[in-house]
Amino acid sequence: MTDRSSSTDELRFADNEAGLVPVMRVLRETFCLPLEQAREPAEVLRRTGLVGTSVERELIADGLRRRSVATGIRRR
Repeated sequence: MTDRSSSTDELRFADNEAGLVPVMRVLRETFCLPLEQAREPAEVLRRTGLVGTSVERELIADGLRRRSVATGIRRR
């Protein structure tokens, strides 16, 4: 969930119309973040994609799939 320049993959929305609420919920549940700290990475995911470890990306993607938000991994 951090910007790691050494990582080559990023988690992105498959559909740009996904809302921030389900993303923020997943981030809050997965990483025990307060609401105000979940907003920034949710915005980053929507704008440019999230870079992180493969485990972080998979945890977020799995949570989003459970909320019917399609994601994909893009090679950078």
